[in-house]
Amino acid sequence: MARQTRIEAEGKIQQEEKFGKTEKRILFELDRDSTQTLGEIGKRIRKSPQYVEYWIKKFIDEKKIDKFMAVIDYKKLGYTDYFIYLSFRAMPPKKEDEFFEYLKKEKQVNTAYRCYGVWDAVFAALAKDPLELHDILSRIEEKFGENIGNWTIETHVGSHYFGRNYLSEDFEPKAFTPITGGKVEKVEIEDKDKRILSVLRENARASTIELAEDSKLTPDIVRYRTKKLREAKILLGATLLPDYTNYPYMFYRILLNIGRLNPEKEKALTNFFASKQNAFRLNRTFGKYEMSVDVEVKNEEEFRSILSDLKSKFYDILLNFDYLHIWKVERSCYFVSV
Repeated sequence: MARQTRIEAEGKIQQEEKFGKTEKRILFELDRDSTQTLGEIGKRIRKSPQYVEYWIKKFIDEKKIDKFMAVIDYKKLGYTDYFIYLSFRAMPPKKEDEFFEYLKKEKQVNTAYRCYGVWDAVFAALAKDPLELHDILSRIEEKFGENIGNWTIETHVGSHYFGRNYLSEDFEPKAFTPITGGKVEKVEIEDKDKRILSVLRENARASTIELAEDSKLTPDIVRYRTKKLREAKILLGATLLPDYTNYPYMFYRILLNIGRLNPEKEKALTNFFASKQNAFRLNRTFGKYEMSVDVEVKNEEEFRSILSDLKSKFYDILLNFDYLHIWKVERSCYFVSV
């Protein structure tokens, strides 16, 4: 009881400071690898497992963290991710809510954002070929066509995940590994594996027992198949998803039109964003935009500083850029529903 009281007392002090030093360290570890045990995180930050558990529960209860999601290499499973950016036309609030509820029911829609800026919404769909994508978009067009204005489709080429380094006090730019991209060898998996991945995409911190119950498999089967999925580098890791309606950082996406992008310039641009503590993900795409970069900042001034630095350093290759303020994430995951 005394230990719990002490933990709550420390928690109250840090709550007043929004994100205190220890909170940031816990969030940083959860972002780096959400599958770490309470003991593993506690050892890294020199706190007890009970203290870590208290803060994780607090982050969830206060809706600062929406969920923990597995990072899955869907390309190895034969999928391509397509980003769709669209603007609304004659879309009343009730119809807009209906639109996003519909997206969340589409099994192959893995991302859905509400945003402000040049586009009103962003969603992404995993499809095995353009015809499958066409079927998804046709269903949306049939139901909401009169409410949608312009839209553009981006084919996802690959991603770099830099991590939420603004949570780290000893940040130094370092080597990073692509999440997806390049040529991959397709891997065939069984229905049991798909059921496991479908659960982990929404709850990467699920225990073996919880995972077994939700996937309707035995714990032994879950342990064996999860290990195999990791060895095959289909299950790449896990990270957190903030609830941006309560998280004290704003989520922006920068959309870049680039000219004369040779490998040397691409590397320089990628390293530029990797050196920015607030840039946590970079996507290479094919379509209207060649690249998108996701950043989380404390305020608009911090965001403008990134844009200013970008323009001054890459004025020779930037044709133009757009940006979005994503204020609510309705869906975000790395796999389809099964």
